[in-house]
Amino acid sequence: MTPYPTAGEKITEFEERLDAQLGADGSGAPRGAGRPRKEQVTAERTERTFDERLITQVVCIPFDLWAISQGLPQLKLRDEEAALIGPPAKELLDYYLPQIPVIAWAWISLSIATYATMKPRLELIQVLKKDKANSSSVQRPASAGTPASAGTPASALFPSTIKPEKV
Repeated sequence: MTPYPTAGEKITEFEERLDAQLGADGSGAPRGAGRPRKEQVTAERTERTFDERLITQVVCIPFDLWAISQGLPQLKLRDEEAALIGPPAKELLDYYLPQIPVIAWAWISLSIATYATMKPRLELIQVLKKDKANSSSVQRPASAGTPASAGTPASALFPSTIKPEKV
């Protein structure tokens, strides 16, 4: 029988260090076959909880987007209002989610990234609407006695995908 070939002292040291790093309990012994027990999995995960500042900022997101979409900055939450909502929201999250799953962090990150993407676009839409309103009022002044929609059929006030026929 031929002995198993060795690669030398340097490779043996590397393999020993690698085996020590792969050990589940840090003792260098490799973990047994199969899925680890639930206690081991929960002990390995670091406990992450929500920070109250983060919760307060996330609570402000829908109000901020609402204010931009409606063109009313007064709809945004003031700092005092957000500070009133933050602590009870944190208490509820701590009660219902004492350990936050990794997927929840993914959803939170997605919502924050979506907010950061949507906010400038909504602001751009508001600017374009103001510019369009200003340019149309300069080009075509409405008479004082009639509203702007007078003489326009009611169906013309709603968006439609069907183009009217030319007469």
